[in-house]
Amino acid sequence: MIRPVLSAIVISATLALPADGQSLEDARAAIIRGDAEAAQALLSDLMATGAPEALALAGIMLRDGLGGEADLAGAMALFETSSEAGSVTALVALGQIYHHGAPGVPADPLAAQRRYEAAIEAGSVTAQANLAALIATGVFGPPDWAALRRLVQAAIDGGSRTAELQMAAMMAQGLGGPPEPFRARTLTEDLVARSVPGAARLLAHMMAQGVGGPVDAEAARALLQDAIDAGEGAAATDLAMMMQDTDPDAALRWFARAAEMGDGWAALRLGQLLSDGLAEPRDDLEQALDLFRQAQHFGRPEGSYALAIHLWDGLGTDPDPVAARAAMQQAAQWGHAAALNDLGVMLETGVGGPVDLVAARDAYRRSADGGYGLGAWNLADLLLSATTLPADPVEGYAWCLWAVAAEPDPTLQARHRASCDGHAQFLTEAVIRAAEARFAELPDPQGPRGF
Repeated sequence: MIRPVLSAIVISATLALPADGQSLEDARAAIIRGDAEAAQALLSDLMATGAPEALALAGIMLRDGLGGEADLAGAMALFETSSEAGSVTALVALGQIYHHGAPGVPADPLAAQRRYEAAIEAGSVTAQANLAALIATGVFGPPDWAALRRLVQAAIDGGSRTAELQMAAMMAQGLGGPPEPFRARTLTEDLVARSVPGAARLLAHMMAQGVGGPVDAEAARALLQDAIDAGEGAAATDLAMMMQDTDPDAALRWFARAAEMGDGWAALRLGQLLSDGLAEPRDDLEQALDLFRQAQHFGRPEGSYALAIHLWDGLGTDPDPVAARAAMQQAAQWGHAAALNDLGVMLETGVGGPVDLVAARDAYRRSADGGYGLGAWNLADLLLSATTLPADPVEGYAWCLWAVAAEPDPTLQARHRASCDGHAQFLTEAVIRAAEARFAELPDPQGPRGF
């Protein structure tokens, strides 16, 4: 099995943004070709005047270690200063750092979103493509694929090749429109020919699965190897996924290499393999805990959730409810529906901190809104209980009905139904009718789920 690729497309840093004169454009070109001496000579006079774009380009050089030691903290200081003065380059650069995370800087999707949106207002098509990739991860909840496709199309209209790659992935998977596998593959082959970052990975997925053309596993592996050699950690993860069933030992090695290259999804998957209780690979809960921390750092909500569960239950470490609650709050902040439910449990019962029933109710509601059945059930139970918060029987019974309709397991569904029937004995006919009407307004219980 190969994971969806839209949200994992590598976003290359943009330097082709509005400039303040030919010297600035020449400096951009020098940075792109790696000529530090020329770039520094061109930027020195502009930096002395405080030109925002010149400061941003100096930040790019400092971030990448072009012409000296890399200094991410110093680069971010330059980005912050120049973004406040209106530099679109700086806004996009900060968005990318918060989007993916970096050494010493955990991923922060909300901070990335703010920077991208500010850059979009200033006309950046790169920010449009990057924001689309961020939303596609599901970090803000189940994506509205039709709206996302419009955002990607707007970036394409502005000349973004990255957005073309995103559109190819959406067409291949039928996201936001009908599947168009042949058109998607043709477009991706063209993007590979134009050396667009991430295109080789997407084409490898298509070749491995026979999307829009014949299956060619060997060619897919070769494409991924080329991407790995070019420094794409996500390509190492993809290669590991391809090899899981045929060569699990090699897959583990590729997951480990991808994690070392900074791919958060690889760290998450390797942590899961080392904590799943199966004979092979042998569990190592302490290493799994470190990998979940790494996945959290690089913005994987599932990593933060797994870390919270391990800290809560004392897996690979002593139980630490306070740290577990902090990790659960991080995953919940990123919209992880199961984490929202479990955070609600912590808030309702006082695990790792004080009891807060209002916050518990709100967490359960967000979990339920994300399509998580247990969150809906816990919300219903809280709202129907007069011994905790002020009861809201209409809303509570509506979510009770929703939890029954959403539960795929027949045994659990019967249990939920019996509990709802028990609650109904204490409700008036008017309340039940109002709750049934409210249930009809809730999201489709068979619709898309959150994480």
